[in-house]
Parts: sequence; structure tokens; C-alpha cells
Amino acid sequence: MKNIVVLGSSGFIGRSLCDQLRKEGFQVQGFSSKELDLTSPDCVEKLKKTITKDSTVYFISALTPDRGRDSATLVKNIQMAHHFSSALQESPCSHLIYISSDAVYADDVTPVNENSACAPSTYHGVMHLARELILKDVTTKKSIPFCILRPSAVYGNGDTHNGYGPNRFLKTALESGKISLFGGGEEIRDHVYIDDVIHLCTRVLKEKKMGVFNAVSFAAQSFMDAACEIKASLKNKSEVTIETSPRQNPVTHRHFDGTFFYKSFPGFLNTSLTTGIQNTISQRMEK
Repeated sequence: MKNIVVLGSSGFIGRSLCDQLRKEGFQVQGFSSKELDLTSPDCVEKLKKTITKDSTVYFISALTPDRGRDSATLVKNIQMAHHFSSALQESPCSHLIYISSDAVYADDVTPVNENSACAPSTYHGVMHLARELILKDVTTKKSIPFCILRPSAVYGNGDTHNGYGPNRFLKTALESGKISLFGGGEEIRDHVYIDDVIHLCTRVLKEKKMGVFNAVSFAAQSFMDAACEIKASLKNKSEVTIETSPRQNPVTHRHFDGTFFYKSFPGFLNTSLTTGIQNTISQRMEK
């Protein structure tokens, strides 16, 4: 447990995870894409020298949708998993934890549980499902305990992806005093606070969990709810306007069933959207 390797340590989740693990006294080797280019075959030898039979590896590194939503980005992301898998063939670790996404599930499935059908409709979802399969294959062959976490949209201080939801709403509210919604923001989605994702990541490590778990809040709310929470939490809330627009696409909702999760992680406490947004604003104002 002292030898922890984090691939993707400079990203939103990876950076927060490394900070938390080090606070708890773990020895962490973090690699950003600048330090270890997983799209290059050259990374295989470096991975083989880094990973040992005592290593717990978090595979978080990915080209996110803000970096590309096309087939070229998909191919690069799959190359990353292929190269990592090649290294594990010769240098197996003691535990592999992969951060995937709820985008692997079919769009029309609700409520979603860990056994719901995987039928992604985006390159992002296809990428994660393909990487899950690649990693499942090598971990099965090498008898490596393997855990997959599938978070919904993660929000919190330090995010740079600017994805539609609480992170973007807060950014535009502070910069321009406006929050723009698609349609009336009716869609109900799960917004999970970054600290909850990190807490789950550390519990999986300590309890050496295997299998698939949805890393979500289990308290889905609409985008309008998120926008209103942000406006209400800002000191200059009277100066912030929420703008709606004509709807271009059909409304779809997504809820999650937490039955399996809470049986697997008894006592896990999720942060409410209100508290998560207030914490995010406080942390941002402190900078």
C-alpha cells in the first residue's frame, strides 16, 4: 500500500487524489502526460520499471472531451490503455483502479445500476468502455485485483474542463454574471462532488475492492437546480442572471440506484449539491 502510482496526476481528479493520499501518509508516484506520454510506445519500458508487484495503480489519465470529440482522440485514448496493458503483462501490480465514466451506459437507461446495459452514444463513452475491456482482459490473465469506478459529472474547485453543469455555471456567473442553460435546464442529472470521488478512491484502496461501482451522488437534480444553488450561494446573487434558451434536443433524465453501492460501502456519506457548491465557492474565493 506504500507504493502507489497515479497515472494522470495533473488532472482534476488525479491532482486531488495525490494530495489526499499524501496527507494520509502514502508514498505516491504521480505522472502527468508531460512526464509520461501514454500515447507513445516508449512509455511501456518506463511503466515496467515503475510498477512492481506491490504497486497499487490508479489509471486516471485520459484525453477528455474538451481535448477532442472525434475519432482521432478516441484512438489516442485506446492507445494509452493498450500501452499500459502491455506493461502490466510483464510487470503486474497488486491492485488496479480505473476511473471510467457513467457515459458507458445507454442514454435511455434510468435508474442506472452497476448491471445496467452499456451502450455508449459518444466517443467519450466508447473510449471508456473499450479501455475497461482492455484492462479487464489483462487483469484477468495476470490475476490482478481490478476495480472500475464510473463517476457522473464531477464538480468542485480546480476543474479546468468547463463541462456543462455546476463548474461552468459558477465560472460564467463569476466572470459575466450570467448562467446560460440549454432549454430551461429541465434535464435531471447526477452531479458528484470531487471530495466524494476522492473519498471513494481511497476506500477502494484501503479495502482492496474489486468490481464495478458507480461514483455518483445518488441525488440527481436538474441543471436549473444547480444554477439556482450557485446563484443563491454567491454574495452578489442579485447581479447574477439565469438565461434559458429554446430547446434544441429532447429532454432526457438520469437517476442512479444506490442499493449495491451502499451495501459495498456502508456508512458512505455523499455531499449534497448545496454543500458541495458552497464549499467550491468558498475554496475559490480563498485563492
